[in-house]
Amino acid sequence: MGSQYAIFDCSQFVTFDTSKPKYEKKLRRDLSNLGFKAIKRKKEMESVKLNYGKEEWHEYVLEMVDEEYMGNLGFDEWPEIEEVPNAIKKLVDVLREYVDNEWVDNLALIFIDYASEDINDDEVDREKAASHEILDVLYEHQYDQVLIMNIVKS
Repeated sequence: MGSQYAIFDCSQFVTFDTSKPKYEKKLRRDLSNLGFKAIKRKKEMESVKLNYGKEEWHEYVLEMVDEEYMGNLGFDEWPEIEEVPNAIKKLVDVLREYVDNEWVDNLALIFIDYASEDINDDEVDREKAASHEILDVLYEHQYDQVLIMNIVKS
């Protein structure tokens, strides 16, 4: 049920495949415009994070760096399903656009509250959501240790 200490925490990632690399660049730009402190590509990520998610990563991996972002998923910021924090709504709108326009394939949104050395020791919820269900799934799983949501076109 998880080890005694976290090797990292408060991290969020998006991973996907695309046959058109221009969409990776466009998504990096669009995510940067949402106010994250940084958007890191796979080659810029810490090895501990790369190793932790190695079974989950697709061709492209972007880390949306902001230690405070996960707070948007908490009850204080998101007490009712209808009261979606603006930061969450904007992220979901961007991801929905990429999935629904089929600019990317196999897109997964990954939120990690805290990570043990081995992902198999952690409580991981894997969910599949149509793009119009992203907010519902996020709200339902807002207190998960690790949420891996595979998003498909509505």
